[in-house]
Amino acid sequence: MSGWSPPESRVSSDNAKGALRAKMRAAVAGLSAVQRENGSGRACAHLAGLERWKRARIVMLYWPMSGEPNPGHAARLFGGTICLPRVNWKAGLMAPAAVPGWGLGLLPAERGVQVPGPECPEVDPLTIDLVVAPGLSFDRRGGRLGRGAGFYDRFLAGLRAVRVGLCFDEQIVDQVPTDPGDERMHCVVSPSGVIDVS
Repeated sequence: MSGWSPPESRVSSDNAKGALRAKMRAAVAGLSAVQRENGSGRACAHLAGLERWKRARIVMLYWPMSGEPNPGHAARLFGGTICLPRVNWKAGLMAPAAVPGWGLGLLPAERGVQVPGPECPEVDPLTIDLVVAPGLSFDRRGGRLGRGAGFYDRFLAGLRAVRVGLCFDEQIVDQVPTDPGDERMHCVVSPSGVIDVS
């Protein structure tokens, strides 16, 4: 998705995104560790039940940052290749690398993120069947609000992979403010179930 918007609309969108990010961070912070763990388990059960997940041979997940649903519950039920992003913070880019198993072959990186170590081979993004993306908020049209750095928007642009947003119920809103270049999800999965956008 690309296009041009006048400067005043971008400022308005930035303000709306900033307000929603603050609201969502507070909502997730209000969840207890038990609620986050149980919610992650229920959401991942829905994820693993998707036909698109069952048909996938290569999936890209994420190593959860503080407050994010843990996709490890679904990873342990997957029989194909699991990739995690290897992040280049300075360049603002990430590349998928295959890991030998959930939590294996990882090294600590910036901002509390675990990334695949050098022995984990990079994977051609065009071979990935399904990408599970985190986000601070999602809506029922597949809109996604990230943390503002644009890593996933840049990565998803041009990919054929199915895009799945994984979140807690509290992170789903009526409408996420979006700009040209913000990539949408094909479905959104939460502890309550699946919102199929496509």
